[in-house]
Amino acid sequence: MSTPIHPLVDRILDGKLDAELLARRDAGDSYLTIGRWLDGEHDIQVTTETVRKWCQDAERKRAANLEAAS
Repeated sequence: MSTPIHPLVDRILDGKLDAELLARRDAGDSYLTIGRWLDGEHDIQVTTETVRKWCQDAERKRAANLEAAS
């Protein structure tokens, strides 16, 4: 389940948080690296555990969308 801050961060990233998380994980970025990117590029400070949860949620949504499309 997404954390309460997820919608706020998603708004800051123009609704592209999940897509960005998936792209970065697909490229091999670690949760720590993604957290550092959020902090460095967007001044968003979240824990590595939060990033992990967000990534897992995004991966579940992608899998559900692929399943629904089949």
